[in-house]
Amino acid sequence: MTISLRLSFLSDFATEETGRVKATGYLLDDDKNEIIKGHVLYVQMDPLKANIYDAKSSDPSTPVVEEEDGYPLQPDSDGSFEFSFGYHDKIIFRPLFSSSPAIDGDTDGVPDLITIGSATDMKASYTPLVFPQEEEGTINLSERLPYVQCDLPKDIIDKFGAKKPQISVIVNDQYAVAKYYEEAIDEGIRIKSSMINDGYVNKFNYLIQYDGHCFASSISRVVVNNYIPRHPSGDTTYRTLPQRPYLKNHVNSILSANDFSVFIDNSDDAAKFVEGDNFTVEIFINAYHYDTFTPRPGYIFTSYTVKRNESQVTIPFRGTDFEGYGSNSEGEAGQLEIDYTWTKAGAKDPSGKPKKPWFNGIINTVG
Repeated sequence: MTISLRLSFLSDFATEETGRVKATGYLLDDDKNEIIKGHVLYVQMDPLKANIYDAKSSDPSTPVVEEEDGYPLQPDSDGSFEFSFGYHDKIIFRPLFSSSPAIDGDTDGVPDLITIGSATDMKASYTPLVFPQEEEGTINLSERLPYVQCDLPKDIIDKFGAKKPQISVIVNDQYAVAKYYEEAIDEGIRIKSSMINDGYVNKFNYLIQYDGHCFASSISRVVVNNYIPRHPSGDTTYRTLPQRPYLKNHVNSILSANDFSVFIDNSDDAAKFVEGDNFTVEIFINAYHYDTFTPRPGYIFTSYTVKRNESQVTIPFRGTDFEGYGSNSEGEAGQLEIDYTWTKAGAKDPSGKPKKPWFNGIINTVG
């Protein structure tokens, strides 16, 4: 199992005046591309005695009480965490996996994840990552190589040898991917396309933790272009629902970057949607950059909890997330697919997905 910690820091490192750094995040099962829900997250911090505040707790103004495994953070129903911590010169997060409930019933083989509020705030002690795919400062992802391959530099391999430290790669100061040292040496670290900013400069560096110390490498800046087509999963395990998602007035196109909604009818007695049920709606885009006509895949998703018994479930999307998806050089619009997962209130596993064919349409938001 490959687990990544997705963190978004809502402010840079706090100053003594502001007092706290705020963050949100979640744990993702990269193998299934699913958020891990219902899982208490224990966090260890350096310095070990620190104040951490859980926004999901009954009293978010009171620091979390440290337990044997660290500071426990409670997830929301969608698996997200929201917390803040007090001002310190340097803070290292080391999330641990609680034994109850365990991930897939087994926590063996899953390394700790290490990240900090800002990778640039630590002194760069080691040489940068090596990117075998890089050509003239650019990496192009494709179906053949759908990830960014990060290898450790030779001097790091020679330096640590038998010490076997913990390795984490930090992507854009937001995401952390961990590997055991032996695996990082043998396989490198693979960064999934969902973690990169498509078509822009991306920042990569790594952290090394051993003997209670943590050191950072210098930062690499590389342009990454994502040319990997995106489509809904072909797995039919949960595809039992007759209700297919649709757009307003049953149009099959998105032709502007305005806000819109996806609709799902609540009309089938065998799959009645009620208050508290959760929907994850995914939109898969295979379009083109308007200026170069090169492929521009996209993946946008949102979660929605049914507030009341509705004859029609309405899930809103922000139009700004769909800017810049154009046609190819021959004027053919991009392709659009919409899928969803329905989870009954209180359930951990999906309760259903739409049968094929799901929504298929076109997109061109650049005129």
